[in-house]
Amino acid sequence: MSEMDERLVRGDQTAFYSLMRKRCINHKDYSDVTFLIGPHRQLVYGHRCLLAARSEVFRSMFSQQPINASVSRDSPYALPDVRPEVFLTALDYIYTNCCTLTCDLAPDVMSLAIEYALDGLKRLCVRFLLDSLCTETACDVLQASVAHAQPEMLQKALEFSAQNASDVVKTNRFQELSAEALGALLRGDNLELDELDVLNAVRRWSRSNAIVANRPPREIAAPVIPLVRLPLLSPDELKKVEEENKKDGIVPMEQLAATWKCHALKENAPYNYSTCLRSGTKSRESHQHLPAAKK
Repeated sequence: MSEMDERLVRGDQTAFYSLMRKRCINHKDYSDVTFLIGPHRQLVYGHRCLLAARSEVFRSMFSQQPINASVSRDSPYALPDVRPEVFLTALDYIYTNCCTLTCDLAPDVMSLAIEYALDGLKRLCVRFLLDSLCTETACDVLQASVAHAQPEMLQKALEFSAQNASDVVKTNRFQELSAEALGALLRGDNLELDELDVLNAVRRWSRSNAIVANRPPREIAAPVIPLVRLPLLSPDELKKVEEENKKDGIVPMEQLAATWKCHALKENAPYNYSTCLRSGTKSRESHQHLPAAKK
């Protein structure tokens, strides 16, 4: 038969998927490698040939251990920081090229996919997260984009979060954002949020994380508070901010002083990042003197 006569024919993929899940994934029969997953060391069975064929990371791991079923089973690989459901989802993809994702699972599965060089699974997670993008998931998508350096995913997460900022900042997930992820959001001019609301959101975020980290709120807020555009507030609002700031010192005195200087200079104030109006900035009489507002 010549090469011209060859063609790929496909069998019943649904039947294949069902059989692989039923008889191979995490099945003791014929397995030659075991894993202890999560803090409770859940035992999971695998097959070296399939894992190595799908992931160069697994191939490298197994090359350091003799190919002997009894030795492999007696010397399991411990992965205490991986949730069992995340690892089993990755196995599902490795064995069948399919998997079932949820909004809770997808960010962690994506992280595992990147760690084990499963590019196809990573793409599935990115697609799933973007298709599931909503107010409740926006911060998870934003955090995953920043943590794993996914620029296209990050851009879409930032656009959605900026347009829906008033709802996004009220979610519990917002409080769990890293300083880097929150900073990426606060840098945008298209943020549909007034600056007083931006400051209050940063206050809530820093106080929440200060409890978790057992650190002063001002230390938690330090990386992101310079991104709050205080000159967009009116002088009366700024006075109230100063009074509130006596409680936790979240806003550095230098930043407050620079803001007052900007108001004092009025038309002569220099053009800079902090004087740029955002999409959600409410109009104030003091804005007529801002150099960014006059452009």
